[in-house]
Amino acid sequence: LQIMMQYIHDNYSGQITLDDIAGTVLISKSSVLNIFRTYLHTSPINYVVEYRLKRASKLLVDTENSVCTIAQETGFENIGYFCRRFKKLYGVTPIYYRKHCRSAEHNSM
Repeated sequence: LQIMMQYIHDNYSGQITLDDIAGTVLISKSSVLNIFRTYLHTSPINYVVEYRLKRASKLLVDTENSVCTIAQETGFENIGYFCRRFKKLYGVTPIYYRKHCRSAEHNSM
């Protein structure tokens, strides 16, 4: 599991398939699915998406890059999909997140 997670962390900005993840540890795709579901309670692809969103949330606060650029840098090919998944995970849009997280960070200093 650690090797597969490390592969995802190292390659999240590019395309990652279930075959790619399985290939890192030379096991079947169904074994990968079972391992992720057992230990992380999610699918490998959902883990990839959530890791990308976590990286994107950091970039939103730490950089001035556009939402579109951040989506592309974190492996999302479709800005609409990125925004929908971001809002589903964080409860707010990427722009709202950027504005309010920066404000909270600035006010806490």
